[in-house]
Amino acid sequence: ACVVYLEFALGDWGTIFTKDRLDVSGGLSTAPFIIFTAMMIVGRLLVHRLQERNPIDLLVKRAALLAGLGFGSLIIIATVIPASLKWWSYSLFIVAFAIAGLGSSFAGPAFFAAANRRSSQPSAVVVGQFGVVNNVLLFGIKWIVAWTIQFTGSIALAMMIPTAMILATVFF
Repeated sequence: ACVVYLEFALGDWGTIFTKDRLDVSGGLSTAPFIIFTAMMIVGRLLVHRLQERNPIDLLVKRAALLAGLGFGSLIIIATVIPASLKWWSYSLFIVAFAIAGLGSSFAGPAFFAAANRRSSQPSAVVVGQFGVVNNVLLFGIKWIVAWTIQFTGSIALAMMIPTAMILATVFF
C-alpha cells in the first residue's frame, strides 16, 4: 500500500496541483502523470538488468529512497519557487514525477513476488489477499490526504504523505 499509493496520489492530485498552483493549461497538466507512467514502465522493463548485480530487496530499498527523497525534495522546491517562474516549477514537478515513477516502478511487483514465494497458498489467493488489504488501506489513506488538502489548502503538503509512505517502504 505504501508503494502503490504514490501512483494513486499522483494520478488524483498531480493534475489538480499543476492547474491550481502553477496555472498550467489542462493539456499540459497531464504531462507529469504521463511521464510518471512512462518511467514506471521503463523501470519495470529494465529491473531484470539491475537484478543481475543486486538482490531485489536492496534494489527496492534504494529505489524507494530515490523515489521518496527525490520526489519530496523536488516538490518542496517547486512549491517555494515564485509564481513568476512557473515554468521552472513545472519542470521540477515533471522531474519529480519521473523520479517517483522510476523509483516506485518495481517495488509493488517485488512485494507480490515475495508474498507468493513465502505463502503456501495458491498465487491467486495471495494476490486476492493483497488486493483486499491494499484497497482497505488505500481507501483510508485517500481520505487522510483529501482531508489534509481540505484543512491546509496545500496539495504540496498533502503530497508529503505519499512521500513518507514510500520512504517507509524501506523498512518493509
